[in-house]
Amino acid sequence: MWLVGLTLSVLIGSAEAQVNIEKMRKEGGEEGLSGAALFDLRVRSGNVDVWSINLKSQIDMIRQQRNFLLITRGELAWKDGERYSNEGLLHLRHGLRRGERVRPECFAQIDYNKARSLEFRGLVGGGLRTRLYRTDGTQIWWGTAYMLEHERLEAAAAVRSDRVVTAHRWSNYLNIKIDIDTHARGMLSLYVQPRFTARGDVRILGDARLQADLIGPLSLSFSGNARYDSRPPATVDDLDLRLGSGLGIEF
Repeated sequence: MWLVGLTLSVLIGSAEAQVNIEKMRKEGGEEGLSGAALFDLRVRSGNVDVWSINLKSQIDMIRQQRNFLLITRGELAWKDGERYSNEGLLHLRHGLRRGERVRPECFAQIDYNKARSLEFRGLVGGGLRTRLYRTDGTQIWWGTAYMLEHERLEAAAAVRSDRVVTAHRWSNYLNIKIDIDTHARGMLSLYVQPRFTARGDVRILGDARLQADLIGPLSLSFSGNARYDSRPPATVDDLDLRLGSGLGIEF
């Protein structure tokens, strides 16, 4: 099933460092190929003050006991009448669906983000995803994984740290999905990613989302996002917040 949407959001700070794949993940589904595309218009204040247009897409492929998820994201932004590319991301994830409760998965990602003074970021990792609870309308999942990341910052941002950093992190997340009724759904995700070799270096990402069906294929969603970095680059705030609402159509 393909999804196209238009979103108008107001943001404070920058977007999350690592894409939250939980809000895009499909727990079930038949074998085959499906995808989604989202366009959103944003007004941002905080680290930078710009107008921006975001383009997001995802492709899901389920084949026998395997599933693949490809996520891309790009942003075009205007500041003082000049256009520049502010953000780009590519995320690939592969999981095995042999068990109902515990599923291994691996992932890789590359991205850049000028709002976070990030020239380049690459990461690879793998771990386990475990279902803690399930009823007809509720699912709770916990995931844990090792993650190796490599970052290169802009020169002006490398005042408190090295410009090029390679870090080993322990990525953990908790995801809760609830069907409020037949026409409304809610989701809450929390990521905690401490660094193995640096005590006190931790990144936290929280995401909440409420989606309601309107008429036919139309749906309305509201979301809130918070990201905390205990050791951000010199030019970036340690806490970023985002609020948004969106209108989507499925076909």
